[in-house]
Amino acid sequence: MAGGLDGVLLMVNPAPEHKTGVAALADRLEMTRLAVADEPGLGVYDGVLAGEPQVAATFAALARELGSKSVVFVMGIDTLARLDRWPDVESVVKNATYLAARRGGVGDAEVAALRQRLGPLGSALRVQLFEFNEAAGASSAQVRAAVRAGEPTVDLDPMVRDFIERKGLYH
Repeated sequence: MAGGLDGVLLMVNPAPEHKTGVAALADRLEMTRLAVADEPGLGVYDGVLAGEPQVAATFAALARELGSKSVVFVMGIDTLARLDRWPDVESVVKNATYLAARRGGVGDAEVAALRQRLGPLGSALRVQLFEFNEAAGASSAQVRAAVRAGEPTVDLDPMVRDFIERKGLYH
């Protein structure tokens, strides 16, 4: 697993402010469960992640729940690049380690810019970047667009595709 992780719990944001046309939280949680059902080391966090203002609290609760295990927050570089806008940014930076996915080579400059915007706090930011293989799967935006256009959903787990069709999502 990337970053030497033992396992990954996926968290679904109930109201992602940077996305439009998303399905209801219950549907997105179920699609996530279906997508990782046969993937060792992957699970779905059933708690509520109530948007970026609650990330620090959710992360702290998870760390307490997991005890001595170290917790790493995995995200895309686009989300990490906005970290300085989160409430209680000092706590978020000092109490978490981040593993961020690069897309198309983008990443190093964004981390450097974030460190600069964080000022003295920037030196406390613990982040490791990894390459995201975009050929390995479709993005949620690509899936929604393909469904709306009546096109095939390439690289989408068949169980997730069937769920989308059964529920009539994204039409």
